[in-house]
Amino acid sequence: MLYGFVEETSVPYELQSLVESGTSAALFTDRQRDVLGTALREGYFDVPRNCTLAELAADLGIDKSTASGILRRGERRIVVQALTGATGERFRDPNRRG
Repeated sequence: MLYGFVEETSVPYELQSLVESGTSAALFTDRQRDVLGTALREGYFDVPRNCTLAELAADLGIDKSTASGILRRGERRIVVQALTGATGERFRDPNRRG
């Protein structure tokens, strides 16, 4: 992956565009993508964590319980897709938001 290579070198660069794959677009809602992306950047998924749920929620300007719910639904989509190949609405619970 080029991004990883660039990050490992001292070559200066400027990101000019960001292309999203169709799988990612179908997998997450915009809100899930935003929260999961922020969690990843802030180190929430690192072991050990570099960011707590409370810190993540504060960074996003949302309640801790809201951040937790969005993360869990996004993580569920990742697990379902990885284990079953289902994406998008095919596994979405119509009674749940986000």
